[in-house]
Amino acid sequence: MGSAIGVAAAFLVIIVMVMRKISLGYALLAGSFIAGLASGLTPWGFIVTSAQTLVQPATLNLVSTLVLISILGSWMKNLGVLDRMVDALEKVLRSAKLTIMVIPSIMGTLLVTGGAIMAAPMVDSIGDRINLSKERRAAVNLLYRHAWYFIFPFAPSFILIKEIANIDINQLILIQLPLTIVAVWSGYHAWLRDVKEDAGQTEPPTKEDYLNLLRYTSPLWSSLLLALGFGIPFQLALVVGLGLAFYFGQASVANLPRMLAEGIQVPLVLSGVGIMVFKEVLSSTDTLSSLTTGLMNMGLPLAVIVIVLPAVLGLISASATSAIGITLPLLLPAIQQSEHVALLIAGVYSASFLGYYSSPLHLCQVLTLEFFQAKMNDLYREYLLPVAAMWGTLFAIFVVGLRF
Repeated sequence: MGSAIGVAAAFLVIIVMVMRKISLGYALLAGSFIAGLASGLTPWGFIVTSAQTLVQPATLNLVSTLVLISILGSWMKNLGVLDRMVDALEKVLRSAKLTIMVIPSIMGTLLVTGGAIMAAPMVDSIGDRINLSKERRAAVNLLYRHAWYFIFPFAPSFILIKEIANIDINQLILIQLPLTIVAVWSGYHAWLRDVKEDAGQTEPPTKEDYLNLLRYTSPLWSSLLLALGFGIPFQLALVVGLGLAFYFGQASVANLPRMLAEGIQVPLVLSGVGIMVFKEVLSSTDTLSSLTTGLMNMGLPLAVIVIVLPAVLGLISASATSAIGITLPLLLPAIQQSEHVALLIAGVYSASFLGYYSSPLHLCQVLTLEFFQAKMNDLYREYLLPVAAMWGTLFAIFVVGLRF
């Protein structure tokens, strides 16, 4: 009980500090300290755990990747590559509103940790032209990056749930397809429906438009192709992207040191460190497992547990994969005794994802808020309709599924 109260207190402290405009990275470290003390860590133990986290390969990879991504975004924006890329994309798509939805959607299929930050500069550029508020730009960036994860079979959480439950992925996709449809529709309805298109491109795209799109997106797709297609470490792949941005932006070599220094977004990197420390503190204690056991012992109906438990753990851990990995093995024996195995497993997946998506510690959300300099409470106000619609759709799926 004490550890659960500690986690709740940590969340409260983090949210209050962020609302008082304290850097999210510092807020996360403060919350990690409180959660650690409540879970039995001594101050020295917290320092040791934090230090160990900083030298872990996962943390080093994340920090180095964030540094390079922030530099790439800065270069593409400041050298004019971003504007030329967005212009070419809009000439091909012929709609600013469609473009602002497509860009984070493409990034969402590429399975890059914190990848929402790669789409953010482009979303920001288009959002500025169609007069979207910074909170709506952040919301669009986040929703359309993640809306497809209910049906994307190569998502890590999809792979994990297949391995644990040995379920037919096509069956899971079919059950969860309405969630993706509702997410895409509700986001457009909430943020873009009444937005007036800018002058835009009325003529059909030319061969040169397609070539320009290929050129000016090359810093992104080359990095992702090298990393995901050929297995090259993402940091090295990003160096290639930086080289292409430097070339197409016609920058001067003499300005390179200044451009590197100015491109690093320290708050962004610090937020990534804070996330990793918080997760490590939770995983080094029995907080999450105790919470899981406590909810299962309350005697709630299975249909309620498969929604509440994964959602709570997704919210706390800011990881759908962690929530599934913790809860599904515990719940699977009871699920397999049910007549609605696929439905209940879909409930675990969807609830884990919705908890993770809504978490204030969700890495994509953390990085997006830092980039757009948007307030968390303002973002959640924008989230109201789409998140409520997704939860409502999940409940409707359950009501219908349990009846048939």
